Amino acid sequence: MTYSLFKSLACSIPFLLLAGAHARTIDPDRALTQFPHQVWKVEDGLPQNSIQAILQTRDGYIWLGTQEGLVRFDGVLFTVFNKRSVKALKSNYILTLFEDSRGNLWIGTNGGGLTRYKGNRFQTFTRTDGLSGNIVLALTETPDGALWIGTKSGGLSRYKNGVFTTYQLGKTLSKPTVLSLHRDTRGTLWIGTDKAGLYRLSQDRIELFPAPLKDCMIVALCESPTGSLWIGTYDHGLFELTINRPDTILEKIAIQDIHVLSLLKDKADVLWIGTDGKGLIRYRNGVFDSYTSSEGLSNNVVLSIFEDREGSLWIGTNSGGLNRLKEGKFLAYSSREGLSSDFCNVVLEDSRGRLWIGTENGLNILEHGVIKTIAIGNGLRGTRILSLCEDTRGALWIGTNGSGLIRFNKGVFKTFTTADGLTSDIVLSILQDYHGDLWVGTTNGGLTRYHNGRFTPYKIGNGEFDDDVWALHEDKQRRLWIGTNGSGLVQYQNGRFNALTTSDGLSNDHVLCLYDDADGNLWIGTSGGGLNRYRDGVFTSYTTEQGLFNDVIYAILEDHEGKLWMSSNMGVFSVRKTDLALFDKGKLDEIPCTSYGIEDGMRSRECNGGNQPAGWKARNGVLWFATIEGVAGIDPANIPMNTCPPMLALEQVFINGSPVDPHKPITLPAGSGDLEFHYAALSFLNPSKVRYAYMLEGFDDGWVQAQDRRIAYYTNIPPGEYVFKVKARNEDGVQSRKSAILSFYLEPPFYQKWWFFTIFGLAVGFTGLAGYRIRIRTLINRTEALERTVSERTAEIERAYSRLEELNNQLEMRVRERTLELEKEKNKLAQAEERFRTSVETLLDGFAIFSAIRDDNGNIVDFRYEYINTAGCRLFRLLRENVIGNTLLNMKPEPLDQQMFPQYVSVVETGIHFNTELRRKSTTGKKSGDINMDIDIRASKFGDGLVVTWRDISERKEAEERITRSTSQLRTLTRRLAEMEETERKQLASELHDRVSQSLTALNINLNLIHNQISGFATKQVLDRMNDALELVEETTRRIRNLMSDLRPQVLDDYGLMAALRWYCEQFSLRTGIVVHLEGLEPHPRLQPATETALFRITQEALTNVARHAHAKTATVRVDDRGNRLHLHIVDDGCGFDPASPPKSENRPRWGLIIMQERALAVGGILQINSIPGQGTTILVIVEKK
Repeated sequence: MTYSLFKSLACSIPFLLLAGAHARTIDPDRALTQFPHQVWKVEDGLPQNSIQAILQTRDGYIWLGTQEGLVRFDGVLFTVFNKRSVKALKSNYILTLFEDSRGNLWIGTNGGGLTRYKGNRFQTFTRTDGLSGNIVLALTETPDGALWIGTKSGGLSRYKNGVFTTYQLGKTLSKPTVLSLHRDTRGTLWIGTDKAGLYRLSQDRIELFPAPLKDCMIVALCESPTGSLWIGTYDHGLFELTINRPDTILEKIAIQDIHVLSLLKDKADVLWIGTDGKGLIRYRNGVFDSYTSSEGLSNNVVLSIFEDREGSLWIGTNSGGLNRLKEGKFLAYSSREGLSSDFCNVVLEDSRGRLWIGTENGLNILEHGVIKTIAIGNGLRGTRILSLCEDTRGALWIGTNGSGLIRFNKGVFKTFTTADGLTSDIVLSILQDYHGDLWVGTTNGGLTRYHNGRFTPYKIGNGEFDDDVWALHEDKQRRLWIGTNGSGLVQYQNGRFNALTTSDGLSNDHVLCLYDDADGNLWIGTSGGGLNRYRDGVFTSYTTEQGLFNDVIYAILEDHEGKLWMSSNMGVFSVRKTDLALFDKGKLDEIPCTSYGIEDGMRSRECNGGNQPAGWKARNGVLWFATIEGVAGIDPANIPMNTCPPMLALEQVFINGSPVDPHKPITLPAGSGDLEFHYAALSFLNPSKVRYAYMLEGFDDGWVQAQDRRIAYYTNIPPGEYVFKVKARNEDGVQSRKSAILSFYLEPPFYQKWWFFTIFGLAVGFTGLAGYRIRIRTLINRTEALERTVSERTAEIERAYSRLEELNNQLEMRVRERTLELEKEKNKLAQAEERFRTSVETLLDGFAIFSAIRDDNGNIVDFRYEYINTAGCRLFRLLRENVIGNTLLNMKPEPLDQQMFPQYVSVVETGIHFNTELRRKSTTGKKSGDINMDIDIRASKFGDGLVVTWRDISERKEAEERITRSTSQLRTLTRRLAEMEETERKQLASELHDRVSQSLTALNINLNLIHNQISGFATKQVLDRMNDALELVEETTRRIRNLMSDLRPQVLDDYGLMAALRWYCEQFSLRTGIVVHLEGLEPHPRLQPATETALFRITQEALTNVARHAHAKTATVRVDDRGNRLHLHIVDDGCGFDPASPPKSENRPRWGLIIMQERALAVGGILQINSIPGQGTTILVIVEKK
């Protein structure tokens, strides 16, 4: 859709704010890129992606004007009102929105006039009702309660007491286009027009303001903090009008080439400017900052801006949907702010208060909000920084991935590597101890101490300590603690090492981080074993099974309140040490944790670890964590809190599946026992963390904790008067001030009403009186007989009664006992159900339960959704209320591939679980939005059906694709290097032949001529020396020829692979004494030169390895031509080896085998090695014949 109407008419309503009691707003000192940013588009529920107007009404809803209708947003769901659903709406094209002092929502449309919404009722006014025009562009209200309406080509209208009045602007132009309206704090009405000037209405006087504005399209007006007027024009930029009687000053604000579309002054007195093409601009204290599509804005044409009661900034764009910037609890820095890489490994604050950030691409300094990169050219050799440490002299020690340990002191770098005594050049952790010694933890090199300029490797027990050292820590007792990758936690004290592992109570032997507190506790973060506490020789562990947020902990920090803050793959989380103590005493059922992620300001919830330090507590109390997208910092003492109580709305009520109006008194007929209440808490900062509780007074004994569920169900409600109440608390625990309340009366059935009892009583009375007289005669006759019978049976009845009373007492006792047992079982079942629901609701993976639908023959024909957790709904952008009860084959979008229905039936019938992967296409059509999922399908233990788990593996798939691309690039590079090598070999062989060999031949001829000429008179001594010279020349010539053959055997180029192999095998046998048998025929057709060269070089390397390591007597080289493929076998009868184990005598990889594998891969082949110690070795190379 285009926005041409806005270019000519513009939007005037964004700056008409909802007055809120809370002054929270986004921090004006933060960079615009540091605010959490979210976008909603058509695929999220919008009817169209151009947001012309934004407004929050006093009931808390966010309203949006689009080209396809009016939209109401509750933070989760969009509700659309258009001509189809609302008959009173005459146009779907909404231009402007305004709420007056009476709570009426006014809607200005493009061609459909002006619509009023109040109490779930719409009413529309058009030109036939006195409105000056049906295209309504601007709305506002003056203190006298009058509504002012700006229209296209209809001038200015006022609506008061049900009557429209049209006002004339100027003397000659009576009905201009009014683009914008604004009522200032003094009650003055300002009117911006389309090239008809700026007008002021005060005390019923209309005044035209400075002439320079007469040719401007005044699309937006806003009052500044000083009382002046900001004037946004589409064609001449931004102006400020200052009225100081008797002088009036109009000043243009210098912003180059902007077309203003909207203006907003937020609660911090910051001016926000929406532009046509240059995105969103922030203006404060004479400084402009822009936020455009390059920083994340969905479109650079900003039609509307609005600030809600919680301080979030809403931005409506042209064709880009709805954007929202909000205050985050975390402050993030990444490449957007200047980091050399988003992938951060370590973070450290030095003694000068500077923050050092080590990334995959170099080292950065953050000081006073400005990032500086320490480049390679400045002396830093390794770009991948793995560890940091500042010593007591102020020098910074830098651990790198492959470039060793670097000391940075006073601007000078000095590098230490294995050549200087370091055990490995991959440095994961660094620590300076109490004595000033530097301890260095490495990969595959264990632990090293640097003392007095020398490195000393350390051993534990009888073996060398060569594990990965992830963490180093010195506690308050001067004990050195070492966290290892697989060897547990190691203590070093008084020259002795003591390893503590799972056998000693540690939950996991992979220790990532260490921290000791003031109470003497050593806290240990592990990779998969959660959090451990070590005190007085005893380990206590805490894992996700007990409520811990995550079992992989990269960093542990403590704040001023005694809370532990930890980073993990799933985000940052905190837990109070007092809560851990209460859990240990059994006073808490699980560990309460508070988690943080992207919605709190982190660029990514995934943190990094296995390096030191992965987290740092700065001197000002800010906690910094390294993540895969920069560093994220949070100040626990000043966490921005959402103090706005949620505003509750009862959105829908269904009786036996039919909707009723919750805004009207409700009396339900008898039998209306199935009720649904749909409610929402209008808190927009973090709606996923809003928690609800509801109660039906007269039925429920107390509040029902609904977590994040927004629907309450009731069935079989008995007749009576009821009050449904719902309350909520936001993400920071702030409770709603008022509950949403709905009172209703459920009528009893007719046989329980008073008139039924009255009629029934009279009928029984008359019938009894008539029958009484007849009955009395019969009774008199029977009385005597009955008296005799009674006297006879009385004694028997008394005996039976005594026995019956005894049995009754016994039965009552058994019933009470059984009732108590059933009540206990019922409570246990309810608790188990609540624990199950809570556990699956906290899963990050999608989870659903399906029940099988069978036909009369017992065959499965479909599956019904019985349950789906929040993560599943979020993953597929589904609403739970639209999912539960729906069927698999009827569901859109499809969480499961409906074409695989027979496979799902097989899982139920056989009980054999099924696992697959699914790539769910983005609804935008962009590949970058696709989601890769791992789907696990199992037969349900809850009944006849399925249990399905979805896991988002997009990041893993992307990593695999990157690895595949890198592998392909490496293979291409290997092939090119091999080609370059062969080219160099050919050139060198050619040089030896053309120059050296020919010169030696000429020398040999000359020496023979001289020998023949002097043989008649020369002495024997001269002749002997001449003969020696001739033999030396011949021997040199022979060696040159051998060298030429080694560099590039000419026979390979001239006669092919088999001839070259035959020549080389003969030479090899003569040189080594090992008998080599060659079998096979020359391939036909002949192979590509690169393939021949690769196979020849692989044979060379293989036979060289036989001579060096195999101690073999014979070897066989066999070439099998198998049609489209060629098989090359090299077999020896030597000592063999275990290919899976590292070399025993060499502290290096088997480079020969690696080179052979790379040569095979470079020509599209594969290489297999089969070897058993003592039984020889077989190497098989398979290549395609091309």
